[in-house]
Amino acid sequence: MCWRTSGGCAPVFKGDEMVGAYGVSGATGDQDEEIARFARAQVGWAHLPQNDNTPPEVRQHINEIYAKVGLGDRAL
Repeated sequence: MCWRTSGGCAPVFKGDEMVGAYGVSGATGDQDEEIARFARAQVGWAHLPQNDNTPPEVRQHINEIYAKVGLGDRAL
């Protein structure tokens, strides 16, 4: 699984298969994320697998890291 810790980038899934990734850069992290979310919605890309099987302890660890770097609103 590929998880991100900054705004504007994420893996791209078709069903449960990761088929690519994207990145947006050039503004602040929050602005990059807003642009990326808009673009992702326009083309119908999923940034999580259809059946997310991330173990709870991994999910908790990721959310703790997100909170430390100020990305709590992007937590899993």
